[in-house]
Amino acid sequence: MDVDAKAREASAVRAAAIHRVRTEGAEVAARTLIEISGDRTAPKNARVAAARALAEMNGLASREGDGLNKPLHEMTPAELAAARARVVAYLAELDAPTIEGEATDVSADPLALDCPEHHAAGGLFD
Repeated sequence: MDVDAKAREASAVRAAAIHRVRTEGAEVAARTLIEISGDRTAPKNARVAAARALAEMNGLASREGDGLNKPLHEMTPAELAAARARVVAYLAELDAPTIEGEATDVSADPLALDCPEHHAAGGLFD
């Protein structure tokens, strides 16, 4: 078997595995999440996590709240445009100059140095 044939075979195996995970795996995941979220005897945190995962799978919620956790190839053109706008705004915010504050003199503030005065002599360990 030549190198190209091996590469095609490996690619076909990978594609078949991906297809199985996206079909059978998604079905099993959804069925399991539905079971857990509907099981009144399950711990509440497990039910909430399952319900959240179902909401994310249905596009009702996203893990980060901004939809950026969705793979780019799964985004619609509108979602891509919105994600691009958020990224551009964030990069502009990072590049924005920061306002340098002035140091505040706290030596005259009686509460700033709320500790006893240091005495050079007469202490326990002197």
